[in-house]
Amino acid sequence: MKSTLSSAIFFCSVDSCSATFDNEEQLMDHEQKAEHFYTDDYSLSTIDRARNNDDELNRPFSTQGYAIRRRQKSTKTPQEHQQFFIKLFHQGENTGKKVTVEDSFQKMRRALKSDNTKLFTTNQYLTKNQIRSIFSRLSKKGSIDRRSQFIHNNENDQKQGSYEESTNSDEDDSENYFKKQQDEELEDLEVDEIDNALKCCPFNVWLIGLSILCLSCAALFSLIESWTIFFYLTLAPYLIILAWSLPLTRIGSWKAITSIIHRLCGILSLLLPMGLIVYNSWTDEHPPRYLYFIAVLGVIFNCVFGALLIPQRIPSFDIPTIRAFGVGVVLGLSFVGWSLVWYFGAESWFAPFGYACAIYSFITCFFAWNDSIQHIYTNMTNPYYATQLDLEYFKPPKRPYQVGLKHKPYKLWEIFTTFPFKSAHPKLQEVTVTPSSAAVVFTVTLTAIFSLTTLLQWHYLYCGPSGMIFRHELFPSYTKYSAYLALLAAVANNFGTFAGTLVVQQKVSSFWGAFFNAIGLLIPVFGTLSFQLRVSHENILYSILLNKCSA
Repeated sequence: MKSTLSSAIFFCSVDSCSATFDNEEQLMDHEQKAEHFYTDDYSLSTIDRARNNDDELNRPFSTQGYAIRRRQKSTKTPQEHQQFFIKLFHQGENTGKKVTVEDSFQKMRRALKSDNTKLFTTNQYLTKNQIRSIFSRLSKKGSIDRRSQFIHNNENDQKQGSYEESTNSDEDDSENYFKKQQDEELEDLEVDEIDNALKCCPFNVWLIGLSILCLSCAALFSLIESWTIFFYLTLAPYLIILAWSLPLTRIGSWKAITSIIHRLCGILSLLLPMGLIVYNSWTDEHPPRYLYFIAVLGVIFNCVFGALLIPQRIPSFDIPTIRAFGVGVVLGLSFVGWSLVWYFGAESWFAPFGYACAIYSFITCFFAWNDSIQHIYTNMTNPYYATQLDLEYFKPPKRPYQVGLKHKPYKLWEIFTTFPFKSAHPKLQEVTVTPSSAAVVFTVTLTAIFSLTTLLQWHYLYCGPSGMIFRHELFPSYTKYSAYLALLAAVANNFGTFAGTLVVQQKVSSFWGAFFNAIGLLIPVFGTLSFQLRVSHENILYSILLNKCSA
């Protein structure tokens, strides 16, 4: 909304509207009614007429007020149409999943009345900018209403500091909403640019060009007959094109790139370890090493980029949620270390890395049990949880600004150094998505018990490579299998973290999040039982309790 405070004149936010107002109330009423006044540009047409016909200058002007610009009358948006978008906006506010401008635009085109006739005719369609303007006004109005309600509820004992904090929170909400709308505008522009780029040449032209390129490469290779020379000849133009195109390419913000990599690696880490363990069960041999490395990198990248998303997605005051995702990250990496120790542990060159992985497993257990103990203690001592199980906890009863909480940016390293030992705000249970309820206590305690499996690396810490060689002699099949079973445990951990993400996004309740987390943790358990049934002569319990380094 544009305004000039110095002259006390308010202008309409639509650039082509020439209406002005004395106060903001008149401006908001004008924009709500969408009665815009447009100014036609007659200067260019007058010049054209003067150039094309000199006789026009010699005629007397017979029409009074010929130089006054005419204003084009704008049609008012029907109340029924306004209510349609207001309903969409409030639906997004109530469910926690805001309706985007693009979704609203598509729903507008498909909207029907009770008699199955179209709600909007083709000449009544609003543009995306108009829809975005409606949502922006509703967002600001909601912030004003919440602030007024907050003042009304606390008018007896309100202090100036709490009022300023709530005001800043509402302003931040409004600014974040406007920023989201700007990002959507940029996305719309990028989509238009892509469409225009794809339309620059017909498909046949691209097909002919690609065919010429393939034939040229084939002819070049037939003349050279050397993979090395051919590789370097094709690498040079590739690097030149890459150096030219990358600075001009816009592929999204760092947050968007991080989120995409995290999702892709999450899908890879869910599927590939299962394929590796099936291959090992079928052949009793190691799968191709490159597949194993891809699976390991997939889990590592999923954990690392997931950690990078925590400061961007979780507010600083929600300490239990930050702590829970921190445990998910360190536990996933610990399972990768366990897999590497069982895969390369017999090699002498791997010993320094193996010792580091074994020590790291103890640190992981500390993080997991610290989280569990803090939730258990809070559940037992806080009166808020004394009389209810809260199995269907879905949405926090209050918003952060209502209890005086405000987000402050924090660094990645703080997730693993300061937040595990921070004390939560007394009112946090009213705004957090990870309360110390029965469902959450069950989930974090189950995760802590699950983390104890990483302590199987103590044998390597005690015996080193010789102990792993001895383990290979006693339990050859299970030792091979354990390298992929550890990756399967990482899959279960990532599955539980994904369930926690759904709870944070308020797509499922904490009860169902705990349920799916428990189901995920059963994956390596079933894998272990299936191996014992298949290879009964190798006792898994003896392998776990092995405490000798040699025969």
